[in-house]
Amino acid sequence: MKYVFSKVVETMHADYAGSTDKRGWDDPERYRKELNDQPLCREQFTNVVKDYLLDFEDPHLFFVDRKQKAVGQKDRGFQLRRFKDELFVTHVGREQRVVKGDRFIRLDDTPVHIVKQTYNRLLRNETAERENWSKVLPYVQSGTFIDQEGAERTIEFTNYPSEPPVAVHAVQSLDQDIALITLTDFANPNDVHDLLKRERESLSKKKKWIFDVRVNHGGSDASFHPLLDYVMPIEGVELYDESEMSQYFCTENNTDRMVHFLHEQLESVEDPGTVDVLTFVIREWERHRGAGFVDFDHQQVLPNTFIRGRSDGPEHIVLLTDVMCGSSGDSFVEVCKKSSKVTVMARATLGLNDYANIVTEDVGEGFELMYATSRLKRIDEGKGMTGVGIVPDIHIPWTPDHIHTDVDLHRAIQFLNKSFN
Repeated sequence: MKYVFSKVVETMHADYAGSTDKRGWDDPERYRKELNDQPLCREQFTNVVKDYLLDFEDPHLFFVDRKQKAVGQKDRGFQLRRFKDELFVTHVGREQRVVKGDRFIRLDDTPVHIVKQTYNRLLRNETAERENWSKVLPYVQSGTFIDQEGAERTIEFTNYPSEPPVAVHAVQSLDQDIALITLTDFANPNDVHDLLKRERESLSKKKKWIFDVRVNHGGSDASFHPLLDYVMPIEGVELYDESEMSQYFCTENNTDRMVHFLHEQLESVEDPGTVDVLTFVIREWERHRGAGFVDFDHQQVLPNTFIRGRSDGPEHIVLLTDVMCGSSGDSFVEVCKKSSKVTVMARATLGLNDYANIVTEDVGEGFELMYATSRLKRIDEGKGMTGVGIVPDIHIPWTPDHIHTDVDLHRAIQFLNKSFN
């Protein structure tokens, strides 16, 4: 396992797109000492490497035990969100001893505000509504909560097989004018294309759209391209902005890994426009192999970055966003904000794209490292999105009222009906 750790360190120093920006941030020797002190099982080793990767302060870094993935990932069977000094159950999976709305007041018999201080590094010093307590739960063994009847209960936590995220790409009619479009990911470039083809007639009758990307696990930016002429106003918007472009770290290793990944994507893509984009990106990686940081000339594949809206598109759009929206979800929200038709509401996105375009490296012994191969140029101007996300036009603070009522959706409908009647 020491060899695996050395491979991870080597990649983070030589191929990770943040290696220059964050030179000196990590302290691998401290973790090597921990590896030398005592034999570690695979789970303990995985936690040591994950702790090392926290040095880089990049939520787009992942270290995975393939053997554990083969038998299935584990979690505590429920999700929490902090409000003040209590942790509210917002989602229940396989853990049947809690219900939505229960509120934890202690973990391992320690008050929540103390637990937060203890695990601040894992929580990335975020504000309450941006904290991801799923990262903390594996490290605590019990919790005390107030149930729906007001009784105090303590349970020992259990590991359950993780439930895979359910992909949703759906259109729902809310009334004669408003359509709700839910997109939980942009993983498959065919999904949005097929959705628009299937729902084109019903959507053409709706002049107000609400996109719900509060939970969006990302994927490929090419997947949301078919939506852009619906989102943009008829007079058009210039999408190209040099400061928002990325630099691609075209090392030999990154080129091999990214080209392999893109060829896999091409095998399942049907939309001709998406095929053109992926083919172009493959060609650019190969053309700049070994050149270090380079700019890709996206205007070759998108010669007209001035996008005009469709006459049969919606007149007004609300995007609902939250911290569970990241990667290509971040990109979608950021592009949509350029449109005068769009108002973004709720809470800021996760903000993963300072360092993006993830590839996977097999680092040996059944472990994988996933890391970024590109960086946004605007980082140099101090305008990165890490820890900030894409900020909404109208902020709706998260409160426990959100657990049983879709506060955000109600606010979006009110906004559309009051502002654009």
